[in-house]
Amino acid sequence: MKKRFILLDIDNTLFDSTSYREKFSDKICTVLTKQGVSNAANICDDVYTSLRVANGLFAPEEFVDALVAKAGLPLSLSQQLLDIIYHEKTIRDNLYSEIRGTLMRLKEYGILGIFSQGKENLQRKKIDTIQHFFHEDHMHIVENKEKGKSRFVEKLIW
Repeated sequence: MKKRFILLDIDNTLFDSTSYREKFSDKICTVLTKQGVSNAANICDDVYTSLRVANGLFAPEEFVDALVAKAGLPLSLSQQLLDIIYHEKTIRDNLYSEIRGTLMRLKEYGILGIFSQGKENLQRKKIDTIQHFFHEDHMHIVENKEKGKSRFVEKLIW
């Protein structure tokens, strides 16, 4: 009998990326405003959009570096901004509400796995509270799905 695999993406399947972005952007804008940066929201949006277009994914460290440079902020502020982006509560509160129940039902039909694009550290944090639903051998997080697809398919075949 063939094994059944159910592969899920993280962003906008399990995790509401728009809500997450709004939450960390609001908090970062508050910090920027306190630092005397005018138009903090526009600067955040511009940096986020330009990096997403250039890289195809959200990379927190690159985002913070670019944001600090564009806003003319001291480098010492970088870690505070990264802490906002990676804060456990900010991330955890963005899982879709029905995910746990859905994953429990899906496990009845096959082995659950992930095939997702993004920075591995951030992607794993997004699913930290539900990772027990997924088989560790089938957690495939790549920075480029097109390039990662061949490695992923090769792994499944063997």
